[in-house]
Formats: sequence, C-alpha cells, structure tokens
Amino acid sequence: MFMSWCNEMSKEGLAAYNGTRYDRLLRNRQEILNFHESNETTSDAKCDVYTTTADERQTTDRQPTAELPSQANCRLQTTATTTRRRLKRAQTADVSAVAAFLRSYYELKAVKFTPPQLKRKKMHLLELPDDVLAEVMQRLAVPDVMSCRLVCKRLAAASQCSDVWRLRELDSYDEYAAAVLRLAPCLESLHIYGSRFVSSELSRLLFRTTRCAVRVLCFSFLSSSSSDAATARKVVRNQAALGRLVTLRLLDVDVFCSSQKVWRILLTPGLEHLYLDARPAGYNAPVYVRDAPRLPSDLRPSLKCFRCHAYGGHVRALVDFVVAGHASTLEEVSVSRSRQDVTSAAPTPPSFTLLAAMPKLRKLTCYPMPGMQAVAASTSLMALVLEVADRDSDGAVRDAAELLRRAKTVREVTLSLELESGHSLCADLVLAVGPSVESFTLSLLSRRALASGRLLRALRAPRALRRLELRWRAWQEVLSSITPCLFPDLRTLVLSMWKEDQDRIRCLNNLVGKSAVRQLLTANPLLKLVVLNLPKYCNGQITTPCWACCQCDRFAGAAEYTRVATFE
Repeated sequence: MFMSWCNEMSKEGLAAYNGTRYDRLLRNRQEILNFHESNETTSDAKCDVYTTTADERQTTDRQPTAELPSQANCRLQTTATTTRRRLKRAQTADVSAVAAFLRSYYELKAVKFTPPQLKRKKMHLLELPDDVLAEVMQRLAVPDVMSCRLVCKRLAAASQCSDVWRLRELDSYDEYAAAVLRLAPCLESLHIYGSRFVSSELSRLLFRTTRCAVRVLCFSFLSSSSSDAATARKVVRNQAALGRLVTLRLLDVDVFCSSQKVWRILLTPGLEHLYLDARPAGYNAPVYVRDAPRLPSDLRPSLKCFRCHAYGGHVRALVDFVVAGHASTLEEVSVSRSRQDVTSAAPTPPSFTLLAAMPKLRKLTCYPMPGMQAVAASTSLMALVLEVADRDSDGAVRDAAELLRRAKTVREVTLSLELESGHSLCADLVLAVGPSVESFTLSLLSRRALASGRLLRALRAPRALRRLELRWRAWQEVLSSITPCLFPDLRTLVLSMWKEDQDRIRCLNNLVGKSAVRQLLTANPLLKLVVLNLPKYCNGQITTPCWACCQCDRFAGAAEYTRVATFE
C-alpha cells in the first residue's frame, strides 16, 4: 500500500513540477496525511514484504543476504519518519514542498529525479539552420571567420554566405585584406590607398582582379603617377562589372585633376553617389585642368548625387564634365570649398543653364557665384543651400539674392553665413526668401554679424514658414518677435545651442523656466520647440543641479513642457 501511495505521489509530484495538475494534488494532500496517521502497521507489513523479496533474490542470485533485512528495515524506518514529518509540514506549505519531498525520497532510493522540463534535447552546432549560422558568424571578427573555415565543411560553406560579409568594411593595409578579397563574396566598402601605402604589386593586382563585390569604393592619397591612375581605372572597371558598386569616393586625390585618362570612370554606369575631394599634392598649389574630354556615345547616366569639395584647386572643367554626363539623372549637386580657398571651384556660368534644365534636380548646394540666377528657371528644384563668406563679391551675393526671389518651386532654404566682420548684403539674402519657402534655416558663425539691426528686421518680416531653424548665439533676441501675426503657419522652431549657451543654460528644464521661452510657448499655442545640443537634465559633471531640475515635477505637469523636445 505504501509503495502504491508513493507511486501516486511521484506521479502527482511530476505533474505539479510540470505545472499542469496543481489542483488535484491539493485535493489529495489531506487524504495522504490521514492515511499515514491512521495506519501505523503499514510500515511493518512493508518490511515483511521487502524482506521476503530480498530473501527470494538471495536464493536466486546466490548472494549473501545476512544484512539485507536490517538494511531494508533501517531504510524504510527512515523513509517513513521522513515521510510523516515532511507531509505534516506540507499542510501549510505550497506544492513546491511536496515536490521537494519527492525529490529527497528518490535520492534516498538512489533514483535520479529529473523534472520533464529540464530534460532538453541537445542540439549540435552543425544542426543549426544556415541562416542562424550566418547570423552568428556575422558578429565574429575576420580572423575568427577565417578560422571557422578550417573546422569542417559545413562551417566552411557557411563562411561563404553573403550575409556574413555584406556589412563589413576593409582597408587595403589590413592584415587580412588579401585573404578577404580572395574568399569573401561581397563587402560593404573597400578603402584603397595610394602607392605610398600599398607598394606590393601582388596586392595591387589583387585589387584589380578580385571577385569580391563591394558597395562603396573609396580611394585616398592617389598621386599623379601612371601606376595609381591605372590601378584606379582598372579597380573601378572590375567592380562595375561585378554589378554591386553604388558609391565612389575619391578623397584627397590629384590624379583626377591632372589626368584626363581616368575621367571616364566618373561616368561609370550603375554609380548613384560620387564624392570628390580634389586636394592637390601641394595644399596651396593650384591645379589647372585642361579642357574636358568629349562624352562617350554609349553613355548610360545613372548618378543621383554628386558632391565636390575643392582645396585651392581650379576644377571647373571636372565639375562640368560630371554634370553634363549625368544631367538626366542627377537629383542632388553640391559644390563646396574650404575656408582658406580663395579661388572658385564651382561650375562655370554655362553650367548653371545646364543645371536649370535638369529634369530631376531636387537640391543644390553652392556658394554665391556670378550668373547663378539662371538656376531659378528649374521646375524641379526643391531645396537650396547657400554658403556665404566675407570673401564673396557683392555681385555674386546679389545674383544669389535674385535666385531666391525668382525661385518659385523652392520649399527649403538654408543660409550659412560664415562672417567674421559682417556683410552688408546679408539682410538682402534674408529678405529675398520667397513666399513659397516653408522651411528656413539661418546659421551664423559670428555674433558680430548681428550688430546690424537691418538683419534682425529682415528676419522679423512676415512669412508663411512652417519650420524655422536658428543656429546663432543671439537667438533670444528673436523669440519675442515670433508671434502668430508674423508667422501664422509656423509649427516648429529649432534652436541650436552654442557652447556658451550650454554652459549658461545647462539643461532643458532651465530653458523652459525662462520667461522668454514661456512667453513664446504661451503666445504660440500650436508651436513646438526643438532644442539641439542641450541635455534634458543636468549631467553628472555638475555637482549642484539647477533650480529647474529640482522643480522638474512642476514643469513636467505644465502644458508648455509637452511641446518641448531636445536632442543632444
């Protein structure tokens, strides 16, 4: 009888451990306790049964059994005593106490007790699906992936999966560059340096003949030597044939300004983004480019974004060559210069007519140049960025202002004024912003540019703006002018904090507590304020938090606080 109840207890214990039969175990617990308390002779009968079984086994197996009855009796007495104590204790305990009793009982019987949910099937590494192996190997370093190839055929095949390599970047001076180019099917980017960094002819040959397709190809420090020019031309041609090349970056190059033989790679079919950083070998030595070669008859334009940054170079012909070759597909054109550059690297005036005729041109970034008002004839131009500096001539600034007045399709205008001594025509640029503009960004790098009250009055002119961004130090002088009467459609105001403002204001809570900001939010109930480069709370470097942070709960409950956001 006792063994049958133990069997019942084991079944119920396993069910309780599985979490499926708690209710039945609770109902039978009291019955089990009553049974063991009322039948004291049950354990003696069990001893006889156990002893008889042991004697029979002694006769059958011919083994000495002199000590078996006493061992069994002692074992059962201990078991019965432990059973009564633990079951009485279980009256006030939960089901886990009964499960603990069963576990100890089976340990006493030298039987391993393992709950079913702990019995899990072991899965070997090679049984994982291919996508799981690729996901794991994607997070390994390149040396570890190379080592996995030597373990077994399954891992060697998994290391060839494109998902393992498609997000990795490689430089030509890396230790494993040659192995990766021979074994990897694809890469995110490949950065190749000139002959001063890659002198091995075998490595240069590998770059020209590899079957590893890259998405972004970057060249740096290419000299005007014929070897670098030939290497660049063959590498680009090889990657274009593989069919994955989308972006080409030419950084710190001189070869593309002095040699026309490699100009044709700028017209490579399939390219969507082209970045040129035309710095000559001598930083201050000008580079004069000859006449651009003729466009090929089998040209297939595909470029969408073209950006050129010139350091003291005269690269007008190069820019005109690219713009003319991809005129039917270009959507963004950016021609910038360094602050020390006193020469123009922008397109020649005939190119502005070509820019105006582009059917897909959406964004133009440049600086004031004579004749640029011709771009106003474009019917697709949506965004215009102008970088104005002290060295710009008055005539160029007037042409830029004329472009702002005539442009009827422009919706976003950004004026970046790099002025140290102030410019008399800056107010004309602000006043020239047309009525079709919905987003206006004004960035000033010097506080002295605001000394003129004309610029402030020009900014306060009524406009139908929906978004206004101010990147200057005197932004507080303009907050009082932002009213629903002057800006009836304004919904977003973006303020960019300078270092001096960050040290003074310290956090967003303190900014909201200022009277000028609260008056702004109260006068414009539909306006949302976005603050850049300012933390929401005082950071850990400040030992004493500001008063606003101590009262942050009160500010958080204010209606104005819900319309303020910050981005560090």
